[in-house]
Amino acid sequence: MPRGPLITAEVELLIAGVYRKHPRWKAREVRDEVEYLLRKRGGRAPRGWPSLSAVQRVLARIHKSEKGLLNNPQEQPWSIGTLE
Repeated sequence: MPRGPLITAEVELLIAGVYRKHPRWKAREVRDEVEYLLRKRGGRAPRGWPSLSAVQRVLARIHKSEKGLLNNPQEQPWSIGTLE
């Protein structure tokens, strides 16, 4: 059962943006930055929102989609020898 407000698409995009800007950051650092940005915008989100587990779920989806792109043969380097 979720404890806080639902994670909206806008917040998911914000999480993805922070992660893309700082790809080496852990989920806790991304969460802290997202919370800071939401408060800076004047939002009235509860303290500690979004939760760490919510940020981890969003980051897992991002990593899974990135992994899918890496396994796509059309995204791999090519040469004349690899053409069929």
